[in-house]
Amino acid sequence: MARGTPRLLSSLAHTTIAVAPMLAALVWLGTWSKTVDCYIVVSEFARAKYIGGGLSAEKTVVKPNFVTPSRTPAPGVRTFYGGS
Repeated sequence: MARGTPRLLSSLAHTTIAVAPMLAALVWLGTWSKTVDCYIVVSEFARAKYIGGGLSAEKTVVKPNFVTPSRTPAPGVRTFYGGS
């Protein structure tokens, strides 16, 4: 079995009865370790959790789903900001 598989299988106890057999079959077949080229996560925290659950660290990358906006508008752009 893949590295981390026992930990992943133990977490299946918290899933529904309908989903657990499907997830167990995917783990047993090695679907996530053999056929997935890259796992994209939204934060370093999520990356650490997925790696802790047995996903490959080399295949897991962080792509944040937010943008830090600039407080200064471009020249000639009129804006209104109401807030703190």
